[in-house]
Amino acid sequence: MKNTVIAAVLAAALALPYQAKARTVTIVARMNRFGGWSGAYVALYLVGPNNQYVKTVWMAGRHHWIYHELVAWDRANHGNWRGVDGVTGASVGSGQTLTIHTDIADSLINAGYSLVVDSKAYARPSREDVRIPLSTQDNGRVVRTHGYINEFYYRM
Repeated sequence: MKNTVIAAVLAAALALPYQAKARTVTIVARMNRFGGWSGAYVALYLVGPNNQYVKTVWMAGRHHWIYHELVAWDRANHGNWRGVDGVTGASVGSGQTLTIHTDIADSLINAGYSLVVDSKAYARPSREDVRIPLSTQDNGRVVRTHGYINEFYYRM
């Protein structure tokens, strides 16, 4: 029994340096007023220093067959919309605010990674509304756009 406890403690001590630290990030997107019969579809995703797709953080919109119409996101992740299970929610209505809480690894902050937001509403084409570096310097900085999203920011 003693050997088992010692082995478990030793294994935990060796594994600790390899555990990725993460911080909770609150992401806020306030929508502009727009017409149409339903809310906007929004894709929020991370890209790396060389603009390579890393992962989808959040998808707003319930009809998966519309995801490919978020053109920049669809192109970035090579059309793999099936990988968004568990990070989806309802579309975001005109004038509403989307607030997301997610954990992001510390190793991605101040390392050249960016948050990108694409949106699409009604029958209008999608657009990349926001691209903001994931950095302590941009923490809390409000970005205003002329797309479906009026303002966007994140807090760590």
